[in-house]
This record gives sequence, structure tokens and C-alpha cells, in this order.
Amino acid sequence: MRRGVIMTTRTRFLPLTSVLWIDDSAIVAAGHDCSIGLFHPTTMGQPWQFVNWLDQQAPKSAAAKPRAGTLASNAFKMFESATLRGASLQQTHAAAPEKKTAHANTITQLAAFERTPAGVAKFTTSSLDGKVLLWTREGAHITA
Repeated sequence: MRRGVIMTTRTRFLPLTSVLWIDDSAIVAAGHDCSIGLFHPTTMGQPWQFVNWLDQQAPKSAAAKPRAGTLASNAFKMFESATLRGASLQQTHAAAPEKKTAHANTITQLAAFERTPAGVAKFTTSSLDGKVLLWTREGAHITA
């Protein structure tokens, strides 16, 4: 009997809830960051390396580049601020900045939609925001 190897990749992002192999050298993962991350294998000690978020616009300058874990720290700051001010949850959400991702809440599932001999050509994401999105892979590019 052949057994696989369990690998753990630590990230600075919120927990990932779903992972999908799209070919032999790439996986996509999604979860509580409300975005889909692309990962490639590496031989530098860590089994998988984060490449980029698939559904976020590239920052226009290095100063505008979002840091990993920003969503979690912003959520904490929003809660702390509301607690100190005595604001209601509805007031706090109204003042919160809008996320620049395709999904507005936790992505709960990734599923292959169309497979080819080269790997997954199309896949879907479903989220707690009620959206189900279809993603298309063309070469190295993946778009919603």
C-alpha cells in the first residue's frame, strides 16, 4: 500500500478552508480571507509557496500593497474601536471599508467544474455571501 506524505504550509493569512489541485504544480486555496490564493511547490524547505491572490487588483505602488493578515487586524481594530465608542454592530459595518475581493465573506468550497488532460480548466467557489463564481484558467492566468 502506498501512503502519501502530509505537508503543512504556514501562512500569515487567515485560515484556509478549501484546497483544489489545478495541475501537478499548482493549487488554489481559499477561506476566511475571502480571496483565492495560488500556491506553487518549492524546494527551499517549505513545501508550498504563496504566489498571489487571484481576485484582487494589483496595487499601483509598493506603498499601496496590502500586507498579509491585514483583513484580520482591520477586523480587530474595527471591533476594538466600536467597543471603546459603544457603537452598535450595524454602525460599525456601515463605516467599514469595502473589500476588493470577488467574495464578501468566507469561501467555503472550491470545486472542479471542467477537467482537461492538463488539469482543471474551470473551477467554482462558493461563499457565505451566497455567491457561486466560475473561474476560468487559461495558461498561467485565472479569471472569474
